[in-house]
Amino acid sequence: MTEHTPGPWHYSNPIDGRDIPYRIDDSEGHHLADVHDNHYGYALPAKDNACLFASAPETAAERDRLKVINAKLLLFAKQSERVFSDLANGTNRSCWVEMRNKATAAIAKAEGSE
Repeated sequence: MTEHTPGPWHYSNPIDGRDIPYRIDDSEGHHLADVHDNHYGYALPAKDNACLFASAPETAAERDRLKVINAKLLLFAKQSERVFSDLANGTNRSCWVEMRNKATAAIAKAEGSE
């Protein structure tokens, strides 16, 4: 994971007459970036992009929170897969084989090896 300037970040429209529509600053007022309406020939909505840019720290925090949840769910799925495998070798085999196969597929999807 890469480090970034801590949030929150804010966007504003500068009032000093410059042609930069929106300015991104950190919580201590340090200038991080300027967001223009036009980049490399593409018309971009500067206010929307400034808002998106300013939400980067919160987005990264949410990503990190979801990674922790996903790791816990993946661990549970792997433990369940082992239980289903053990049960598949006993009675009511077809039901447990199906459950084990579903757990195996979910694990592969979560790990990106589908």
